[in-house]
Amino acid sequence: FPNWEELLVRLRREFGDLVKLKPDFDADFNDKLKKRKFDEAGAILKKAFVDQKVHRNLWRSLLHKIFTDSECVARRPDTLKTLCSLKWKRIITTNYDQLIEHAYENVYSKKLKVYDPSQERFDKATRDDDEYLFKIHGDIANDHSTIVLTTEEYKELYERQDFRDVLIKIL
Repeated sequence: FPNWEELLVRLRREFGDLVKLKPDFDADFNDKLKKRKFDEAGAILKKAFVDQKVHRNLWRSLLHKIFTDSECVARRPDTLKTLCSLKWKRIITTNYDQLIEHAYENVYSKKLKVYDPSQERFDKATRDDDEYLFKIHGDIANDHSTIVLTTEEYKELYERQDFRDVLIKIL
C-alpha cells in the first residue's frame, strides 16, 4: 500500500494529468519530498487543487482511486489479518485506507465499526464496548470525512478540544 511519499507522488501524477501546473510547482513539491516534509508537500499539492478551482470531490476521487487500485490492493500485508485475529477493543490509526476493515471482514465475516473526527457523534467511541477502529486522520470510505494531509489540516484537527478530549479518553 502506498506510503506517504508514494501517495503524494501518485496524487501529483494523477492531478498533473488533469491540469497544467505552475512551472515552479515540481521544484517546490520535490524539495519537500526530498526533505521528507510530507505534510508540506501535501499542502503544496492541495493548494494547487484549490488554485486550479478543482472541486473537493475530485481530490477525494483521486484518493479513492489510489487506495482501491489493483496494484495497491495486491500489496496489502497479510499481517493485518493476524492483527485482526488478536484480542483488542480498539485500534487507533492515522491511515485513511480500508486495509484494517477489509482484513477484519475477512477474519470475522462482518463489518468493523469505524469512527473518525468528522462524524457528528465521534465521541461515542469513548463509550463503545464493541471492537472498533478510530481513524483520526479521516476515512476514505466516508464522503463526509475530512482527510488530513496538510500542515494546516493537522493543526486544525489537533487544536480541536473535542478531538483531544476523545483521544485522551480512549487512550
